[in-house]
Amino acid sequence: ATFKQIEQDNGRIRGEKKFSPRSLDIDLLLYDDVICDIPVELPRGEILFNAFVLWPLAELVPNLSHPVTLQSYQTLWQNYDKQCQQ
Repeated sequence: ATFKQIEQDNGRIRGEKKFSPRSLDIDLLLYDDVICDIPVELPRGEILFNAFVLWPLAELVPNLSHPVTLQSYQTLWQNYDKQCQQ
């Protein structure tokens, strides 16, 4: 609810088409070493599959380890198939 309020306060309009441009989109990707599916998926699955998620993590916290793979974000990014997404 807090994230949605921050998005709304910054001009986010709900009900737009999926994957359309947004003024602000906040997602919780990680929380310490928590691994869970409820109330939200942590760590978020897209970390390992989307360059636009993994690359910033590799830049911001290169030595932090993904709680499932136990590899650092720097290593995950180095091994990421960058031909998958441009």
